[in-house]
Amino acid sequence: MIKFGDLDLQTNEIIVSSVQYRQMADRILNTTPISRRSGNKYLSDDFTTKTIVMEGHVVATSASGLIGIVDNMHRYLAISQQDLVIDTDRVYIATCSRAEFPELSFTRTTTPFTLEFLSAQPYAYGDNLVAGFTIPSGVLVSTIPTVISGSAYAEPQLTLTTASGVGDAGFTRIAINHVNTGAEVVISGSWSRNIETVLNYDNATVTLSGLLQDYTGNFDTFPVGNNSLRITFTGNNDFGVDGQITYLPRYYF
Repeated sequence: MIKFGDLDLQTNEIIVSSVQYRQMADRILNTTPISRRSGNKYLSDDFTTKTIVMEGHVVATSASGLIGIVDNMHRYLAISQQDLVIDTDRVYIATCSRAEFPELSFTRTTTPFTLEFLSAQPYAYGDNLVAGFTIPSGVLVSTIPTVISGSAYAEPQLTLTTASGVGDAGFTRIAINHVNTGAEVVISGSWSRNIETVLNYDNATVTLSGLLQDYTGNFDTFPVGNNSLRITFTGNNDFGVDGQITYLPRYYF
């Protein structure tokens, strides 16, 4: 199955014969000259965009039918930032940057094509993964292990929900420490029952029951493999907290 948004690129009329996509995205090295020596000093590197090229044929039973199929392809290919699915478990967010139908005419019933897609993100994304956990009532410090899948770092979403009901004492501060790096986000407020706190590591925001909440500290990224979060409550945790770590695994191809 090969799809770009709502456009199916593997049908009886649209036949993709080759796809060039199993390469890493372009990578830029940032360097600076070294005084009185040959060569440059490495500073950092950044992945930029990823280009995906498809080749194939469009086949119709009539010349007018061929024109109609290509017109319909253009209609969908003109839409920016669509899901590009090549493998069943990975998705690119891409825009078609080039579409060529070199032998298209009003007398032919088939034409080859070349499609070029540009992904601003250098990764493919897998299916959303969710890991749940519970911090029992009375526990003020808890370390939560989680394993990040994929081949590139993740920027998860952490959701903490206090138990439903009424009454009981709550806490006034939550500190979430990413043990791997030491990065910590601290939130102050007043928590009672049935309050949802969401930390979004992708856009570095915190919400409390859907409203943006101030915080101190820094968000970071989660490397592939074993990670741990140490969650510390200040005050009383008389009701317990249900937690969830959600993320999209990233792949270099």
